[in-house]
Amino acid sequence: MDDLYCNEIDWIVDFFGTDVILQYFISKYGGKIEIGNKRNPPSNFKNGLYFSGAHWYCVTNINGKITKIDSYENNHQIKGTAHFCQTFALMYYLGLGKLFIENDYEYNIKVAIQFWIDNLQNDKVLRTLLLNELKTEPMYADRIVLDDKKFGEYYRLNKSKKIKNYTWTDLKKFLLWIQNNSHYFINCKQS
Repeated sequence: MDDLYCNEIDWIVDFFGTDVILQYFISKYGGKIEIGNKRNPPSNFKNGLYFSGAHWYCVTNINGKITKIDSYENNHQIKGTAHFCQTFALMYYLGLGKLFIENDYEYNIKVAIQFWIDNLQNDKVLRTLLLNELKTEPMYADRIVLDDKKFGEYYRLNKSKKIKNYTWTDLKKFLLWIQNNSHYFINCKQS
């Protein structure tokens, strides 16, 4: 059953890791995003988020000393899982890493989801940006989330509604569903 649940959230995990969404946050704080293909960021990387090709990190460079903050190493996320590492990295960058609890993976997913709910609720520009991306990006727009044929009694959202038709209310319901079922997602692998 866990794989079924993991497959239902992989799109939002990927989506929250898009550079359009992350750049919106990071640019407010003078950071940058770099996409790479190596475990460590380049030596001239300043401050921001770094994607190694498989995992997101928060990176700071103070007086030439690069520090990489990693949700796996902090035990905020199980090593090798693929859920919300970009959100963890962003929250570390914003100074919110103290909200996570070591080895409490279910709780940490709830915290990450609450971060998105709060920011989307309070930032109309971000909410509009995100909803427009969902409506226009082919990778997401025509996907149906929580198909009632697969979820039966667990299905509580918008009956077979395509993501491109989501409103903020629909997206918030989906995020709350993830939050309320976070125990299913602690072992998700990239699909």
